[in-house]
Amino acid sequence: MPHSGENFDPAAMFGGRDLTLVQRATYIGAMARNDRADLRMAYYRIICSAADREVLALDPDGTSVQRLLMFGSNNYLGLANHPKVRERVMRAIDQYGTGIGGPPFLNGYLRITQELEERLAAHKQQEDAMIFSSGFSANLALPGGLARRTDCVYYDEYSHASLFDGLRLGGIPAKRFAHN
Repeated sequence: MPHSGENFDPAAMFGGRDLTLVQRATYIGAMARNDRADLRMAYYRIICSAADREVLALDPDGTSVQRLLMFGSNNYLGLANHPKVRERVMRAIDQYGTGIGGPPFLNGYLRITQELEERLAAHKQQEDAMIFSSGFSANLALPGGLARRTDCVYYDEYSHASLFDGLRLGGIPAKRFAHN
């Protein structure tokens, strides 16, 4: 009865009125376990090296390591493991540790973070700048910080879902427009 790819029988699941509730629950549980096992290597691959253009990853059986090309990284310029970047990061860790350990309104703000924002603002000839740890966190925070509930934000239908989440969390009225 368990699901195994092309052997999945939708009639047994959706039209099988002869199955008891316990049998259907068992069937769904087996499908979920098999799907998780199939997805584990696609989405939860164990990486055994620094994240770079090539990585070392455990084989699906977990017994050996293979070299793979990394197409999912945001390390577009390959700077994350550049020797000069690593050396500067180690110096910063020696002086400041690995971070402030919480939000600025509770724990304060590292001077190096403030300096980076000031330098970015000067470089872009702007009054100020804010940095975020990821585009996702920026998309969640900025809509509610920049727009008011009396505003309406228009956004491209291809915008990342996290932008919509930020608008929704901020209670900001929004309208989607067709990508052009």
